[in-house]
Formats: sequence, C-alpha cells, structure tokens
Amino acid sequence: GTDVTEKLVNPNGDKELLGWKVQYNRTDVTSGFDWLTSGHTENENPNQYGYWGWVKPNFEIWNSSQIVVDENNISQTVRNLPNGTYVFSAFCVAVRTGSDYANPDDWKECYGGYMFANDDSVSVATNPTGTIVDGQTWLHARRFHVATTVTDGTLKVGVGAKTETNLYWIGFDGVKLYDFGNVTTDEALLGMAKIELAEDVAVADTLKAYPMTADGAKGLADALPFAEGAQTIEDIAAAEDTIRIACAFARNGIAAVSAIAEQLVVAKEVVEGDWSDMVAQQVVNLKKKIAQVEADLAANALTIEEVEAYKTDFLETIDQVRIDA
Repeated sequence: GTDVTEKLVNPNGDKELLGWKVQYNRTDVTSGFDWLTSGHTENENPNQYGYWGWVKPNFEIWNSSQIVVDENNISQTVRNLPNGTYVFSAFCVAVRTGSDYANPDDWKECYGGYMFANDDSVSVATNPTGTIVDGQTWLHARRFHVATTVTDGTLKVGVGAKTETNLYWIGFDGVKLYDFGNVTTDEALLGMAKIELAEDVAVADTLKAYPMTADGAKGLADALPFAEGAQTIEDIAAAEDTIRIACAFARNGIAAVSAIAEQLVVAKEVVEGDWSDMVAQQVVNLKKKIAQVEADLAANALTIEEVEAYKTDFLETIDQVRIDA
C-alpha cells in the first residue's frame, strides 16, 4: 500500500476544521453539539493513557450532559484519484450515554457510530475510560478501518452517527489514507493492518532503547512476540492492542526512572568536585553508588514501586558529599 494521506486537506485538525464538511440532522445545533478540535494526547498524563494514536488537536463532537448527538457526520471528498482500493483509517472514540466505566465490554452497548468511505462503512464503538488503572487493560481510542474501491476517481471519507444512536461523544485522530491499487477490500484491510502493526512494533523497539522500570521492560518483552504469529486481521488487532498497552506502561516506566538518570548526572558532577578529607569516605560511597545506579538503569532492574525510595536513597548519598560545601 501507498500512503496518500497528503491527498486529504488538514487530515488531523492542525487548521481546525479546514477542508472538512460538517452535516447535522439537529435543528438546535448549539455549543456541545458542534464538531470541533480538542486537545487530547496519548500518554500526556494519567488521564490520557487510553487515547491511542491521539496527538492534539483532535476532531470531536460531544455533550457534557451526555445528551445523544443525533444524526451527524464530518467528511471530506477527494477527487482525481487513480481508481483502485483505498483504506481510510483513524483512532476513534465513540462513547454512549450512561457508560459503565467498570465494564470492559461497554463498547458492545454502543450503537449508531460509523466510519465511512464512499458507500462502505464500519461501526465505531469504544469504551469510556481513558485510563489504565486498577488492572484495567481495555482501550479507549481504537484504530478503525474502512476500505472501498474507487471507480470514478472520487473518494468521500468521514466519521459520524446515525439518527438512532446512543452516543454522546465521537472523536478521531491519527487519520491515514492508503492506496492499495487493484486488490479486493479484504486484501487492502489486511495489508493496512500489517502496516500499522509494524509501526507499533517499531515504536516498542524504540522504547526498548531507553532506561525504564522492570515492569515496563517485561511488558514490552512479553507483548512483542504477539506480533510474530499474527496473520489474520483479528490476530493483528489483538497484537496491536497488547503492544499499545505495553508501550503505555513502558513510557510510564521511562518517565519514572528519568529522574534517577538526572540525579546520576548531578552525582557525577559532585564526585568530581574538590572535597575535603572529612568527606573522603562519602565520596567513595558515592562512586560506588554511581556504579550501582548505572548498572541498575542499564538492566532495567527497578520496579515502579521501588523508584521513589531509590531516588531518596541516591539523593541522600549525594548530599552526604555536598554537605562539605
């Protein structure tokens, strides 16, 4: 497949709604029912962990009182395309009014949301939570795809809700458009799934190069093998979910030990200072501690629960030398 996302105008909302057309069935389109751009970013803080593939700005329509959005869509039409099979893809959120945040299958109760490409469409439904806490491992934003065969050079793509819907919130980001040429829609969807899984594996491999907690490192190591045997769209989707969850925890682990890495820089500066004989033993202790910290960071040896106590102990070892100043 060939990435032709650049054929879309403003595919990810950097210029608000430029290039996109919004349609409503409502007669009272007031604030809270408008499509607009919002500001969610994956893993930016604990409340954003589930926003996979979202980097603000994002497209969304929602109502804070959880009143259903009614029939609507946001779309864009591309013309003068080569004929062939195309896949429109995005990370979507589609949440129902009265969602059960404790139910990992709440998405099954959602209806009326859809993504479309010309006359082809797929249902869009997701869970309400944007967090990963207390053992929750289900996802908020999910990658959805729809494939269609263009025969007249024109492609209309978008996201929306039908008149009969229970959704109060729909959003999307991470838009992609791929040209797969002269293949069936099923072949195009499988090809797209493989491309996106490879991208997730590349992200995980990049994260592995950073010092992180033992939990984060183990999560990545356990998740990546799921990609190796995934051949069907269903298996690939499951592997992608597993790897994305592992990447979220890995990023948390990287952030947790980054403060220790910063302490290490300070410690090396301190140990090279001109200190009196009164703290000679403390300097020796600090040198040993530096070596231990370097080894622990290289081995991803610390669990997330151990990080805070480890930072405190390291700081105390540094301060036992700095007190001589």
